[in-house]
Amino acid sequence: MAVRAPFSAAFLAAFALICLAAEYGLAQSPLGTKWEESLVRLPVPAGPLTPDVTVSAAAQQAVAQRRPAATYIFGDGKRLTTRSRTGRFRLVGLRAGEVVDIALQLPARLPAGSAMAQPLDGGKLISFSRSDVDVGGLATIRFQAGSQPGLYRVFVPGFGAPSLIQFWVADPNNPRANPPVMNPQH
Repeated sequence: MAVRAPFSAAFLAAFALICLAAEYGLAQSPLGTKWEESLVRLPVPAGPLTPDVTVSAAAQQAVAQRRPAATYIFGDGKRLTTRSRTGRFRLVGLRAGEVVDIALQLPARLPAGSAMAQPLDGGKLISFSRSDVDVGGLATIRFQAGSQPGLYRVFVPGFGAPSLIQFWVADPNNPRANPPVMNPQH
């Protein structure tokens, strides 16, 4: 007997998009205090943490390899590679109007036609392609940031779990409103 899923993949992708948009507010607006309010405040431990279970370095590496990875290639040839635990990648700094190439590697094998990319906050998606590889899906994205300071995101559903690539164009007139980025010297 076949079990029918209560929601379609398109419905779930649209719902995820709405939730992500609601989390950050309006597009292309400097986040300022909204960004700070979205941070989860966790208690700081009083002493050193001691794990209950010892995990080998090989096991830790195997877990890390199952997480999505993004490699950013900037116009000056510099590269930045990062992994995500949740599918939402950390902020990467861009200049206004800058073009960046992203190679998004996902561990789960996917049907070639199931992934897409969508800019959420402006900017321009110049190109998008996807392919299957032995270890999972690969998407290559060329994105151009908008001309205004603020948050620019690219939503990539369809690789098993959605991924959210995040960029920040710094506001030179209000440096205190700029959140930390992975490449502060860029």
